[in-house]
Amino acid sequence: MRLVLLVSILSSVAFAQLTPAQKLEAQRITDLMNADAAKQKQQPVKLTPPDQLFKKGTVRLFINSLMVNKPADYEPYLRFVTDEKLLQEAVDTVNGLVALPRDVVVNFRDCGEAQAFFDPKSGNITFCYELVRLFDQLYTKLAKTPEEAKRLIRGAVFFVFFHEFGHALIHELQLPATGRQEDAVDQFATLLLLEQGERGEQAALSGAAFFLALSELPGKKPVFWDEHSLDAQRFFNISCWLYGASPFRQVNLVAQGLLPAARAAKCGDEFAQVRYAWKGIAEPKLKRPFREPAPR
Repeated sequence: MRLVLLVSILSSVAFAQLTPAQKLEAQRITDLMNADAAKQKQQPVKLTPPDQLFKKGTVRLFINSLMVNKPADYEPYLRFVTDEKLLQEAVDTVNGLVALPRDVVVNFRDCGEAQAFFDPKSGNITFCYELVRLFDQLYTKLAKTPEEAKRLIRGAVFFVFFHEFGHALIHELQLPATGRQEDAVDQFATLLLLEQGERGEQAALSGAAFFLALSELPGKKPVFWDEHSLDAQRFFNISCWLYGASPFRQVNLVAQGLLPAARAAKCGDEFAQVRYAWKGIAEPKLKRPFREPAPR
């Protein structure tokens, strides 16, 4: 029920702006991409040339889409990520924020499970196609239209990528992290998305919706020893920071009972503390300061 309420908040404005012809039943990404390919001659996905994956002397992030023995449904998700420029836009964002001491290669590939991770040894970020498929399976059931499902998936991809890049930032720049690093990079992802105004806020909420959905899976037991906060806690934390940054735009989180009023009352101070900490820890090593969130 809470997840349905959250998605209704995310979709209310966008859905109201659609024409009746656009208000179609949401479809899976595989169906949408296959339908697009049937309408027009399908062009091969442009892959990063191998000789560009490890350019020395320049700090860059590259999307490595090279794969052998791809799973049957891999191509539609690769095409979706490529056509929508999801990871490329995220890469461009972080390249404008910081120059790391070494190259970081972003691998979009088959992993055998739905996850994304930063590898400190290689310095690379892996974004598994199975995670995009999981977003697709989740949000297609909740969205009212194909475009709304795409928007939710897009937001979740951005949040997870910025979360993993937060790990890279802490490791490569040797930034101190007080408390759990997983909580700290959730903060980083939220701060970076808040720079993008309402669009970024919606993306952060899409990420929060994912954690809420995981917390409500039937039979799932909380793992108290894990390095991550519980999924429900991550949802409430992200919601709190968003409300603290923009209480008027996020008032429905409280009005709909998704964020308890007792927590909401403290979120302004909590967000200010999070932003102050990240500015003090990271800004001296960034290309630019963190930008102010959009006006409340």
